[in-house]
Order: sequence, then C-alpha cells, then structure tokens
Amino acid sequence: MTNSQIKKYKAIFLYASPMFFIWTFSLLVFWPGMMSHDSLVQWDQITTNNYNNIQPPLHTFFMKFISLFWNSPGAICLVHIIIMGTLTGYFLYLLDRLNVNKSLILFSSVITAFSPINIVMINTVWKDIPYTILVFACSILMMKIAKKGGTWLNRKKNLLIFLVLISLPFLFRWNGLSVTVGCLIFVILMHSKFSKKLIAGGGFIMIFFIAINGPLYDSLGVKKDRWLKYNLPIHQMGSFLKSGVPFDESEIEFLNKISPTENNWLYNCGVSITRAWGDDLIYDKDYFFDNKERFMSIYYRKALNNPLSVLNYYRCSSRYIWHPYAKMNKKMQLKTRLYQSDLETNFKNYDGIKWIPYKNKFNIVSDSKIPLLVTALTSYVKAFDFLWKPALYLYVCIIALIFGIHNKNNLLIYTLVPIFAHTLGMSLVSISPEFRFQYPVVFLGHFIWILIISNGVLKKIKYPLSKLYVK
Repeated sequence: MTNSQIKKYKAIFLYASPMFFIWTFSLLVFWPGMMSHDSLVQWDQITTNNYNNIQPPLHTFFMKFISLFWNSPGAICLVHIIIMGTLTGYFLYLLDRLNVNKSLILFSSVITAFSPINIVMINTVWKDIPYTILVFACSILMMKIAKKGGTWLNRKKNLLIFLVLISLPFLFRWNGLSVTVGCLIFVILMHSKFSKKLIAGGGFIMIFFIAINGPLYDSLGVKKDRWLKYNLPIHQMGSFLKSGVPFDESEIEFLNKISPTENNWLYNCGVSITRAWGDDLIYDKDYFFDNKERFMSIYYRKALNNPLSVLNYYRCSSRYIWHPYAKMNKKMQLKTRLYQSDLETNFKNYDGIKWIPYKNKFNIVSDSKIPLLVTALTSYVKAFDFLWKPALYLYVCIIALIFGIHNKNNLLIYTLVPIFAHTLGMSLVSISPEFRFQYPVVFLGHFIWILIISNGVLKKIKYPLSKLYVK
C-alpha cells in the first residue's frame, strides 16, 4: 500500500469516525435496533423462508444474508452504520480533495453524526436505509463524472460501475426506478458521445430487471402479490369518486361490487396502503381480479377525461414532500417516531419507551444495553421535532440547484440529479405520508450547504467549485 493510499484511508476514517461512534453508541441504547411492522414482516420471511414481493425481495435477501452470520436485527443496523459511515467519510474525503475547508468538513461530519434524524433512521431495520445509501452513492458517482467532465466514463470498468450502481435503487425500493431512469437520461443528454453505450446499457438494465424480478425470484420461491401493481389506480379511483368525477349507472354498479361507492372507498389522499393490506381492507379482491380489465378500462378513461382530478390527486398525495407544514392524520403521521408511550404490559419498557412496538413470535423486544440513557436519548430526539419535515431539505436542494445553474457549477448540479429523480418518482407513487420515504433527500441535505458555501459565498478555498464547470 502506497503512502497516498494510506493517507486517503486515514482521511476517510477520520471523517467517518464521529458517525461510527455516535451511531453505534445510539444502537446500544436502542438495542437491537428499531423495528416497525414492516421490519417484523420481513424478519418473519427470513426466518420461515417464505418470501413475497410486497417488500422488495432483494432487501429481504440482504437481511437474510446478514442474519446467517449474526441472527439479530442489531447486526443489520451495524451494517447500516459501517456502510453509510464509510460512504459518508469517502464523500467528505472527496470534498477535501476539492480543497473545501477542512473545518467545514469536520463540522459537517459531527453534525451528521449527532443528527437526531440519522440516529433514528440508521438504527432502524428498514429498506429505506440501504436504499438511501444507494441513492447517496449515485450522487457521489455523478459528482465524480462531473469532476472529470464525463471522461470518467471512457473506461469500460467505470461505465459498468455506473450502469450497475444506478440500477440497484430500483431493487431496494420499487420507486427507485426513477433514480435509474433519471441518472441514465441525464448523462445521455449531457454526454452524447457515450449515448450509444448508455442506451445499450439501458437495454441491459431492462433485461437485468426482468431476469431478477422474473426467473430469479421465481426460482427462489418469491410469491408475487397481485394487488401490488393495482394499488395506485384503485387509490386514484377513490379520488375520482370523492371529487365528483361523473360515472354512469353501469360503472357505479360495477364499482359497488368491488367496494361500496357510497363511502368513496374510504378515500384519503395521503394513505392507500392500509386499504390494501391492513386490517381495514374494504375491497373484494377476488371480484376485482376476475374483472380487472374492465376496471382498468374505466380507470384510464376517467384519468384521460379528468386531468385536473389527477393533478389534484398528486398535489394532495405528495403534500408531505413539498409542503413544510403539511398536516396529516394521526394514524399515519408525517414524522417517523419509533419511541412509544402506549405500551402493552407484557413488554419490557424504560420509562414508558420502546422501539419495537409490536408483539412478535420471535421474542424480539426493546432491550437496551445502556438503559440509563434511553430516556435522555429519546428526549434528545424529540427535542428536534421541527427537523422532521422532508420539505425543508427539498428546498435546500432546490436552492442549491438554482445556485449551481447560476454559477454554471456542474459538480453541484450532477450531485443533485439522483435526489430530484427520486423525489419525482416518490411524488408519483406515494402511498402514505412517511418521513422515511424522503430520507435520501434529508441525508444529502446534511452536506449540500457545504457545496454552496464553498462555491462562492465565503470564497475561502483555493479553487472555487465553479472552476470545475465543464464547457
């Protein structure tokens, strides 16, 4: 190993060390990590080997692989900490190489480590965490492409890395397809000399997706939930009923057989998931699937004839993404909170606090290794409730984009592409107003201010990032 490599790894570890320490310490306090209903459903799958595609199977297999070495949710959280901490350290190292002020970098590292959002999210067994890691990795890769003026793609190895990396978000969250498509289209438009290779690569990605979601998952016994791909149009049909879109008598008669239309299918613009798989399921699924072609025919016709109703639906369902003061119903809160006060008596608790709030057959319960600090750390997280608003971070990114365009700063623009691609995709398929869905935007928002400041506000670095603009 050369001296430059040793220096590089030391810098990465230095910038990552606050995150390694604080996040691991927090995990010990909230041991064995935070788990929601979705987390426990996936844990059931990896324990029984009965898989389905309601949760992305690749993430479930990711959990399964880790559990083979240590059969504990805490092991999954530790992997989150190691990968995200290392990746963040590498990102900050790249900023260092761009002559960004070291004090700013170290300050950002500490802020990221102590962020109550990150303390909660990194230590939660959710697909959203590895998904965020992958989107963040895509942002770093886009930054490297910008730095080299696209010449980074000249090497076949780098081109393959790009294609593989941008394809992975889709396999960890279904809405991740927007990141894949967004990054691919953007690079094709900006670097047309690679267009043939990238278009061919896009074809490869499509084949890759089909192969994984088809033959591979079938061979691994993954059961396919037929309801999954119809959840969104069914939810929108409820919006058509509630908004007064005209239906003829035969259509109403048909829809009534799926679910009574007098209650507008219990339509709530922000929440569809509970109507699909929850305890309050209201649809006759058997009748629906026997007549799904007729339903989709009605849906397409109403959507095409009532574009304003469709736009109003998306305005409402995506409200938590763009509205800084969005108020949602209590059942599906905007902010993510895994600390509970309404405890069942058979659960171990620490001053009324737990982070695995559901009974389960695996006897996985809140089991702090530092119980004296549970209340203090919970209070610390709760003290920053105002930060749990994804729209705030989106606007920081929008300001950064405007700043980047104004200063012809490709480095800043490219870095933001995966974030905006993700946000667009999530705006189109959101099923409930949950903070975690926008965690990629929130996490990158911890660093974007550095790029803005370093690019001309303080002007304290040797080479302003605007000099990296590729003409």
